Amino acid sequence: LDTLALSHSTVDFASHGSTAGTFTTLNVENLSGNSTFIMRADVVGEGNGVNNKGDLLNISGSSAGNHVLAIRNQGSEATTG
Repeated sequence: LDTLALSHSTVDFASHGSTAGTFTTLNVENLSGNSTFIMRADVVGEGNGVNNKGDLLNISGSSAGNHVLAIRNQGSEATTG
């Protein structure tokens, strides 16, 4: 997208029906307004931060306004022992 202007909006990266383990990238040149981005991530990966995966919001130009990232863990929980 060239320009994404949002007004009190929510962008849910999982809403398009992607399957578990697949993630979405949103490429935007210019972002403005105020919004919440609901994104998914596998915060554990393979452990020790190796091969972490997740949704990506890529802003290549400018950003303005107030935006919130809400991250949902889509991987396993960290365990010990």
